[in-house]
Amino acid sequence: MVSLKQLFEWFSTGKFPTEDEFAEQFKSFWHKSEKIPPTSIMNVDEIIGQMQMERRLTLNMGTATMDVYIDEPMTIYKVAGYNVATVKVNGVNVVLDATVSVSIPAKSVVTFECTRTLTDPTAYLYIYAKVKTI
Repeated sequence: MVSLKQLFEWFSTGKFPTEDEFAEQFKSFWHKSEKIPPTSIMNVDEIIGQMQMERRLTLNMGTATMDVYIDEPMTIYKVAGYNVATVKVNGVNVVLDATVSVSIPAKSVVTFECTRTLTDPTAYLYIYAKVKTI
């Protein structure tokens, strides 16, 4: 692969690149139809390690309390609900439809509690969370 500095030198004003230099110009870049191998991306492992994956859980709260097993570490950043007045996550009050930060360790049981706004026995919690990749 030819350096960018060298390419600019070959193609500067008044220069006439050779056929080989012209070909090297195109060999020095990825074409948009080519897949870039992950091993060719600088710091790819570090970048992937910093990514956060989205998780959305819908809980049908048939009772006022529900225990949920969570296998991976996550941070709940929002809780919404249908027919829900108040919510507690592991005994801590959480404001509905607001930005929150509730850390959940991997391989743990999380207790969700809610009170309903209506006499309708159906209530749903919508949990929005981010999971840090390994």
